[in-house]
Amino acid sequence: MSDLRPSDVDVVVVGGGPVGVTMALLLARQGFTVRVFERSPEVYDLPRAIVMDDEVQRVLHNAGLGDELDAITTPLLGAEFVRPGGEQIIGVQLPLDAPWPLGLHPTVMYYQPELEEFLRTAAVRNGVELVLGVGVDSVEQDAAGVTVNTATGTTRGRWLVAADGAASPIRKHLGIAFVDQGFDQDWLVLDVRLRRPVPSLPQVVQQVCDPDRPTTYVVGHGDYRRWEFQLQPGETREEMVEPSRVWELLEGWLTPDDADLVRAVVYRFHATVADSMRSGRIFLAGDAAHQMPPFLGQGLCAGIRDAANLAWKLRLVADGVADDAFLDTYGEERLPHAAGVVAHAVDTGRLIDELSGRAPAATGLDAAYGGSRPFPILTHGMLFGDHPAVGRQIPRPTVDGRRLDELLGSGFALVVDDRSIVEGVDPQWTTLATVVDVPVDLLPLTLPPGGAVIVRPDRYVAAVAHDATELATAGTALLAQMRTKKDHTMNWDPQQLAFLRSHVWAVLATGRSDGSPQQSMIGYAIDDELRLLVSAKAYTAKWNNAVRQPKVCLTVPDGRIHLVVYGEVEPIDADPLRAELTAQIFGALSGNPAPDPATIIPLLDEQQRVVLRITPTKTLFQE
Repeated sequence: MSDLRPSDVDVVVVGGGPVGVTMALLLARQGFTVRVFERSPEVYDLPRAIVMDDEVQRVLHNAGLGDELDAITTPLLGAEFVRPGGEQIIGVQLPLDAPWPLGLHPTVMYYQPELEEFLRTAAVRNGVELVLGVGVDSVEQDAAGVTVNTATGTTRGRWLVAADGAASPIRKHLGIAFVDQGFDQDWLVLDVRLRRPVPSLPQVVQQVCDPDRPTTYVVGHGDYRRWEFQLQPGETREEMVEPSRVWELLEGWLTPDDADLVRAVVYRFHATVADSMRSGRIFLAGDAAHQMPPFLGQGLCAGIRDAANLAWKLRLVADGVADDAFLDTYGEERLPHAAGVVAHAVDTGRLIDELSGRAPAATGLDAAYGGSRPFPILTHGMLFGDHPAVGRQIPRPTVDGRRLDELLGSGFALVVDDRSIVEGVDPQWTTLATVVDVPVDLLPLTLPPGGAVIVRPDRYVAAVAHDATELATAGTALLAQMRTKKDHTMNWDPQQLAFLRSHVWAVLATGRSDGSPQQSMIGYAIDDELRLLVSAKAYTAKWNNAVRQPKVCLTVPDGRIHLVVYGEVEPIDADPLRAELTAQIFGALSGNPAPDPATIIPLLDEQQRVVLRITPTKTLFQE
C-alpha cells in the first residue's frame, strides 16, 4: 500500500516507451502501485533503438525476464571502423563462447516494437496499470505528492517519473535546462527486413569512413538490417526519404529484390544532458534527461540504467530506511555517468568524420570500437572507498550451479570470503543485506581474500573491504549517506507502520498541560521522514511547553487506542493536504468515496482545521 493516504498510486510514470515501462516494471517489483500514462494508443510500429548491452540485459534478467528476453534478441558478433573498400581500421570481435564478466553476451540486438510489447506484457503481469491513448495535460506538485491532470481525470501519486521523451513537456514545465554537448548532425536512417539471405552483407556493425558520405551499417535482430547515411550540404529531408533515393544509396549493399523497406527517416543526432534529473517529487528518465548520437547504441541503455538506479532508492525512502534527500543521489550518480556516455558517443561520431578525412584528426582511436577508452563508471553518490571495483557492476559468476544474482536477492548484499567478517558491521546491515559466501577465485578482481564486498540492489559495488574494520567503516559511511539528514526520530516498528497504512482516519487525542485530553477526528499521512501529517482542529495544535512528554493517541473505528505517539507537534502551511486528509475522514465515515477536497474547504474554515506535523520520539503499540 501507499505510504501517503491522499495518493491514488505510489508512482505515476508519464511515457509508455521502453524506458517508462521498464521503470514501472521495476517499481512494481519493489512493491509500489504504479500507473503509466501513454499518449499513443498502440506501440509505435517502427524500430528506433536497436542495441542492448549486458548491464541492461542483467536488469531485465533480474526482473524475471531472462528466458523471454533471449528469445527476442540476437547476439552481435562484432563492430569495426572500415575504409570504403571494407579494409578494417580498428574493431572488436564478440565471440559467443567467451567467458564474459556478467555471464551475458556484451551486446544483443532487438526489434523495438517487439521489445515494447514484451515489456508491456511483463509490466501488466507484475501489476502495473497501463493507461494508453491518454496524454498528460499538466502536473502539479506539493509537499505531499504530485497531481496529474488528464482528459479523463486526475491522479494523485507520491512521486512522478517523466519518461516523456526528448521534447519532454514535463521537463520544460519544471524549467530544467538541457546542456548542449556540441554535436548536431543530420543522418538518414533506413531499416529493412531481408526477404532472403544476402551473403555479401557483413556480419558485424561497420562504420564506413567514406570521404564522400560517412555511413553506418548495423546487423539487427533476426532479418533486420539498418543503414545510416550522413546528409551532405544541399540535401533535404524530403528528397532523401524518397524510395528511389533510398535504393540508390543502398546500391552495392542490396537490391529491392533482397529486402523490404521498413523505415526511411532523417534524424538530427543530438548530444545533450539535463542540468538536473529531479525537481521535488518529479524525476526525469531516458531521453527526457539525456540524448546522444547512436554510434554506441547506448540511448535506450542509459534510460534503463536510470530506471534501475531510481526504483530501489524510492523503496528505501518509502520504507523509512533512507531520507528523502537520499533521492538526490539519483541525479548525482546518473548525470555524470550519462554525460560520460554522451561524450564517448560524440567522440565516436567525430572520429568517423576524422577517419573519413572530413575533419582534422583530434579524437584518437581510443574512442573507436575496440579502442582503449573505458566505459564510464559511477563516480558519485552511494559509494565508499577507492578500490578499482567500486562504482562498477559486480561480475556474475556461477556459484554452486547458480548465477550470483540468484544468491544476492533483490536488495543489498554482503559478498564475503568468510562470514566472520560481518560480526562488527552495523546491525542494520543484517536486515538490509543478504550475506553471500563466494570463493575468492570466482571474483579475483573484486573480492579480497578474507574480505567483503557491499553490493547495491542495482548490482553496483558500493564498497570493498579487506578486513572487518574496513567493512565496519564502509558500512557506517554508507548508512550515513542514506540518512543524509540528522535522524531526529526513532525508527517505526514494522507492525506500527502496517497499522498506519491499513487505515485512513483516526481519533487524535492530545494532552493538555493539566493532563486532560483533547480529541479531534483526523485524516493522516506519513511524510518522507516518517513523521505524521494530520488534519485536526486548531485547538489541538496548542501544545503547552509545560507538558514534558506531549503524546498523540491514535484510535481507529473500534474506539480503542492502538498507537500512542510521544513527540513534538508543529502546525504547517499545507492547504491542499489539509483538504485531502479531511476528505478521507468523511469518505471513511460515510462508506462512500471521499468527496472532492475542494468541497471540504468551507468546512475546514468553519472548524478551523489545520495540518499538524508530529515528529515522534517514542511510540507504544497496543493490539
